[in-house]
Amino acid sequence: FFQYLIQTWRVDPFYRHGWLAVSCSLILYLKFLYEVRVFRGIRKTLTISPLFFILLILAAMLFIGGAYTSLPMAGGISFVLWMIGLHFFAFGDREWKTYSFPFLYFLTVVPLPYLGEISGLLQILVSVLAQKFFYFFGYPIAREGIALSFPHATFQIAADCAGLKSWLVLFSVALFFIYFLKIR
Repeated sequence: FFQYLIQTWRVDPFYRHGWLAVSCSLILYLKFLYEVRVFRGIRKTLTISPLFFILLILAAMLFIGGAYTSLPMAGGISFVLWMIGLHFFAFGDREWKTYSFPFLYFLTVVPLPYLGEISGLLQILVSVLAQKFFYFFGYPIAREGIALSFPHATFQIAADCAGLKSWLVLFSVALFFIYFLKIR
């Protein structure tokens, strides 16, 4: 899973921001660990919550399902549930909101399944809308797939024009800033 994830961050333009998001997650998690060590400490009595077992069983099922179907999103969710389950065990449920965000934020850089196909459909939609826009204003235009043809020029709608790349990055940045706003 991690090898696939790192390779995706290197190659896939949708997830080039992966290194930055993981760095932010790690910094927030280390900040949490520092605050727990300095101010609160790890809980003294270890009572195992049933939620701990539920999270670990769910994580194992997702991991096996992700390996069987080759869907990296299942592996990412499995990793996050496993980490949250371990922290339920170590810190109890009183710190749930504090330490869950860095792990859940990690999911913003786990590749979504079928993103390339969705991007292709959005490219076709953008080309149809562009054709209708130019046709409305009286420009002679022809469309074939994602190619738009004027009398003296031809254009193709690129994957970046579909908006998914910018949406994924903006969603990741917005979540990070919402966390610091402490909105209830």
